[in-house]
Amino acid sequence: MRGQTEETNSTSPSDEILETESRLLAGISHEFRTPLTLLITALEEMHSTCNGNGPKRKLSLMLRNAQRLFFIIKQVLALSEIGRKELSLKTDLHDLITFLKGVIASFAVLAEENEIELILDTEKKNIILYFDPEKMAEVMCNLVMNALKYTPAGGQVKVSVHRSAPDAVVISVCDTGPGIPPAQLESIFDCYYHLSKPFELQKKGFGIGLYLVKEYITLHRGTIHVNSSEAEGTEFVIRLPIEKESLLPGEIETPPGSASREKAGSEISAHHAFMMQLEKEEARRPGDELPDIATNPRGRNIVLLVEDNVDMRTFIRILLEKYYIVVAVENGREGIDTAKKMIPDIIVSDIIMPVVDGIELCRVLKKDIDTSHIPIILLTASAADSEIILGLQAGADDYIIKPFNVEVLLARIKNLVNLRRQLHEKLERRMRFQPEEISLSELETLFLDKIQSLIEKNLSDPGFGVDQLATALDISRPTLYRKIFALTGQAPQKFIQSYRLKRSFELLKSQYGNVTEVAYKVGFSSSAYFTKCFKETFHRLPSDFQPF
Repeated sequence: MRGQTEETNSTSPSDEILETESRLLAGISHEFRTPLTLLITALEEMHSTCNGNGPKRKLSLMLRNAQRLFFIIKQVLALSEIGRKELSLKTDLHDLITFLKGVIASFAVLAEENEIELILDTEKKNIILYFDPEKMAEVMCNLVMNALKYTPAGGQVKVSVHRSAPDAVVISVCDTGPGIPPAQLESIFDCYYHLSKPFELQKKGFGIGLYLVKEYITLHRGTIHVNSSEAEGTEFVIRLPIEKESLLPGEIETPPGSASREKAGSEISAHHAFMMQLEKEEARRPGDELPDIATNPRGRNIVLLVEDNVDMRTFIRILLEKYYIVVAVENGREGIDTAKKMIPDIIVSDIIMPVVDGIELCRVLKKDIDTSHIPIILLTASAADSEIILGLQAGADDYIIKPFNVEVLLARIKNLVNLRRQLHEKLERRMRFQPEEISLSELETLFLDKIQSLIEKNLSDPGFGVDQLATALDISRPTLYRKIFALTGQAPQKFIQSYRLKRSFELLKSQYGNVTEVAYKVGFSSSAYFTKCFKETFHRLPSDFQPF
């Protein structure tokens, strides 16, 4: 019997390991707080005194992410407290309606700017109950932020409060967003759970947030559940007890301490709203105008940046804009569509993105004849060999692991752009009878072979130009221009002329006929113009090939 009692009360090795891990996590998290506080304080001072738009934008980016990291550290500390069963309440009597009005007010401007109706609906002017204002602020901010993120313009987010019997209050946060698949409703409160479908929601995920929401509500002796169906919105329903009998004596705080925690709760609401506001402002920056490569073919190289994280997209864009024209989009589908429209010189893409990920983007573009030649660099936070192999098998030209060195990214972009330029020079040499091995993909080789076959078939027709070639290939003139220019560095009309001159060189060497006959044979209606073009290309007169 004694042995059974000792076994029941003893701590298992696995529990001891979990306890040690939890304390280690808490210790590391606390170590982060001091340097982060110093960083945030210094950044706030620099941001407030900075006048230049460029530097101020960088400081905003740094400050926002330092604050976000500080908030994540707070969440990690809360997780460690949960793991050690040390998470506690500090409650006092508060007016729930007044408290919720403050939360709603924090997000009101953001909701209005995004054309979302944000409503607080209550049947009572006051509902007094015991709750911890800091933890309840985290709960309500998390639910309201998720609702605003998922609700499209013209939609509604409604926070409702009502008494449920004499001893409970019910809070509902309801949105008109895309909803959650029924099979996944039970899992969204799991720590670091992310929706797998629809993928559009995955970038926002639920991470630690909803897990802590449930823990905080449970700590209040309450319950939370979710009602949702796809395309019909989502509702989170919280039920809290009103009377203090459910609380332990140590969970009820004296008024002075309660006032400071109420102030902290208000600051939490304001902070969450401010952070979300900054992120939305960055996302709402004017969209990129697609550069017209035909109007400035010798201009700066064009980089298409595909990255769903607003701050990472901003950071990379600021970095690259000194050297390249940068067009930035936020998901793989937009990346594919934009790449087909503009034919950039290079693509830098994240892997984990909503709608279409970087692997699929790479696979689609490398199989399309219009875009198969574009070098693609994939960015990832994973160093796993399997993911790297997957990206390379999809056709990626290079792979960079986050966090990356700025100079490494710039060097790799430059190298790939230079390799494409060298390919242009090799193709030009081939057109001028300076044979050299050309490294082209199978699709690119077939494309160029088909173009040259069509030009050869219509060699003597001076009216066969870009429009006729585009029609024969069944592609638009702009697409033909972008593709040929990207592959060869030449406009289509110049490419056609180069081919005609190449054939004239062969005909003159084989003694096909006199200069006029050869000129007409290769589609020139003027022998004088033919002679001029021939000399510019080969630095010799066509008459030099005539027998004496």
